[in-house]
Amino acid sequence: MPPRVRLRPITDGEYDTLRAPMLDEFAADLARSAHAPVDDEVRARAAQFFPETLTDALAAAGTSILRVLDEDGADVGLLWLGRSPSNHETGFVYDVIIEEQFRGRGFGRAAMIEAEKVLAADGCTRIALNVFGWNEPAAGLYRSLGYDVDSMQMSKPLADDIEDPH
Repeated sequence: MPPRVRLRPITDGEYDTLRAPMLDEFAADLARSAHAPVDDEVRARAAQFFPETLTDALAAAGTSILRVLDEDGADVGLLWLGRSPSNHETGFVYDVIIEEQFRGRGFGRAAMIEAEKVLAADGCTRIALNVFGWNEPAAGLYRSLGYDVDSMQMSKPLADDIEDPH
């Protein structure tokens, strides 16, 4: 039987503690997807997504940052939800984090189902998210929950001597 989870809003102190590691992880993800090192430019880009305070982070209508708790109340992760910038009827999962020791046990699936419930209760008619192409475990979870690929960006390194591979 899959685990059950419940959600609760994070506190100012939790946000203050979580902001730096989440920013560092996102900067590393951005750098990895760009095949580049984590530098000041990448860190600055990542920082745009993580306001200084919880109040600032929650300023946009429909934004929620929630702790994911298991049935016993243990903290297993985090959900950052909001509205799509381009379509306010679409809820957006800005971040979903399941702590490493809880991964592979169904908490990500349970958290995403709760995210759908929260966004539907807030009047959203659709849910969307971004996933890095190299994050196959996450992409597999989202596919299994019925998500479709809306767009795809691809890249490859260029060689000095470019030839047609066919």
